[in-house]
Amino acid sequence: MTKFVDSLITHGLILLGWVLMMTPLALWVAWTETMFLGVLATGATALVLYGVLDRFERPADPAQSKSSDYVRAKNLPVESIVELQNLHPFIHHRRQSGDPKFQIAMYRMKKLLYRAPV
Repeated sequence: MTKFVDSLITHGLILLGWVLMMTPLALWVAWTETMFLGVLATGATALVLYGVLDRFERPADPAQSKSSDYVRAKNLPVESIVELQNLHPFIHHRRQSGDPKFQIAMYRMKKLLYRAPV
């Protein structure tokens, strides 16, 4: 029974999230005052319901996950963070992908982040 309720809460949160996401667009295209107030009331109701449902949702258990590599967030080593900071000019100045300096920097970053032989 709890698995069904958890699924219902999760799907309710997803649906309410979609309603909240579409509310600004619906407000923008509402052409009458009545429609505007209806959309505004729907968005406010969705926001309140989202807050209520969020209180009842259980946090996900990472031990039961099938893809444990992507679920558990790992802290980056300090050297990876320093390397990312050093790469900032390479990334934001639109380097060509064939540029040797860019290729070397990306190779170092790949080794630091994935810790796997390349």
